[in-house]
Amino acid sequence: MAAESPLWRKAFDGVERRIGAPLENATSSADFQVFSLKVGRVKKAVIAPVEAVVGFGLHLVGIPSHAEVRVLRRDHQGAT
Repeated sequence: MAAESPLWRKAFDGVERRIGAPLENATSSADFQVFSLKVGRVKKAVIAPVEAVVGFGLHLVGIPSHAEVRVLRRDHQGAT
């Protein structure tokens, strides 16, 4: 005889059954994909200037910025 599922698992399965299909339909729609692309572009437009200023400040005190570390890691991974 198989053990009965724990209460948390029953609750999770119940919620998943109720919201799974509608959520899947919403996230696979063309409107959601367009919205997601626009949010990504806005995020990039906001973060890029902030990253530049922070990177410049870090450079002044001799600490590598996140962008510099990314480049070094990419170069190192390509060399191995």
